[in-house]
Amino acid sequence: MKSSTVISLFLLTTLFSGTVNAESYPAIFLKVIGNKGKPVSDFQVSVIDGHSSRGWQNGKEGNIRLGGYLFSSIERSKSIQCDLIIRAEGYAPRIVGVDEPAKEVKLKVKLKEGRPVRLTIKDQTGRPIPQSLRPVLFYKRHESLAMRCQRIDDGTLPSDITEFYPFQTERIADGQYLFQWPEDREDIYVCINEPGFLQGYIGGPYSRRDLRKGEITADLPKPAKTTIQFNSHKEDLGDLPFKSVTMQIMKSCSLIDRRVTILDTREFPAGDYTVTVDDLSPGKYTFTSYTRPITEISPSEYGKPNPGCFRDFEKTELCEGAVHNINHEYEELDKNQYKGGHDLTLKVLDTKGKPAGGQEYNFGFMDEHYGASYFQEGSIPQSGVLELKGLNITRGYSLYVLLMEGGMFPIKIENQNTLHHEQTITLAPVKNEKKN
Repeated sequence: MKSSTVISLFLLTTLFSGTVNAESYPAIFLKVIGNKGKPVSDFQVSVIDGHSSRGWQNGKEGNIRLGGYLFSSIERSKSIQCDLIIRAEGYAPRIVGVDEPAKEVKLKVKLKEGRPVRLTIKDQTGRPIPQSLRPVLFYKRHESLAMRCQRIDDGTLPSDITEFYPFQTERIADGQYLFQWPEDREDIYVCINEPGFLQGYIGGPYSRRDLRKGEITADLPKPAKTTIQFNSHKEDLGDLPFKSVTMQIMKSCSLIDRRVTILDTREFPAGDYTVTVDDLSPGKYTFTSYTRPITEISPSEYGKPNPGCFRDFEKTELCEGAVHNINHEYEELDKNQYKGGHDLTLKVLDTKGKPAGGQEYNFGFMDEHYGASYFQEGSIPQSGVLELKGLNITRGYSLYVLLMEGGMFPIKIENQNTLHHEQTITLAPVKNEKKN
């Protein structure tokens, strides 16, 4: 069986004026009224599922049509319900929960002026608050948007992510901002992401009791300082199989699990680099360096690592005011590093616990910098037992991988004092597999 990779394609439907019949989509017809029931002349609406947005849609004279195309490409969580966030100057924002429309739906929403609340931002180190700083006020479930958050494998850079300011703030003095609170029962959080000053800061929660006082304060921590170095260990840069190195800093969201935001991405020519970042808020980070190869490989060659695709990373938690150094050391691809004096007896069972004989497989070594490298393929014997010879253990353990129709199964081999190892794996159910 030849190795293959699954490439997921997501179709984003774009509406072009005059080229698409908008009426062909199920839609929500939204009427927005304000004081004394009069239509709000100018307002904006965003469709949110908690992690994704299609941006702000402009409404006029109290009316807007939200086409079904705005909902169909939204990344779904377990719930199919979305939030409509309606904002307008002089009003508090309004959030309405809706389901993806299967047919035309008409809604009427009333905006209220709300209660004015002043936000004061203080820096404990005494630094002046930049005039360009624009705080993001948000509810907990929208942290990933406030933090410009996306999936790690999304490939989306921060500059491509739609702005997210559900609460419109007015700067009234240095470090002071005024916003309209809708007097609901949800806690509010503050996000500050100002490169060169402080990045990735989340403050709060501010409860209904706090907000009713008309003033809240965000006391900013002292930023952490981190220096990241990439060392190529090459005097002649022409010998390198890559043409550039990219440095990336990601921070984990503090309120929502398994979400990150990319705070910084910089690309450098092939060779060494040193970067010092001194504006990081406390939290959990991943610092990554990865190279761009001179010669690309096609998807059909998956399982054959590209010598120009090196990746190194470090995960760490930065405390307030911390000083941290990170070194990424380039290592050339060693295609024979899996070879050694260890043997592995691997018993492969199907979903019913019986030998998975006759199924095709690929077996390879998982390199921490280059990914999977498959070096053996075939059909599993009817006994379900694979005898794998001449394996190596590096750095205390080695990670191998078995690729089958039932999935990719990591196999960790350790204990250098033992030359023969035995393990058993059970295949996961294959999609559409019939259950007895």
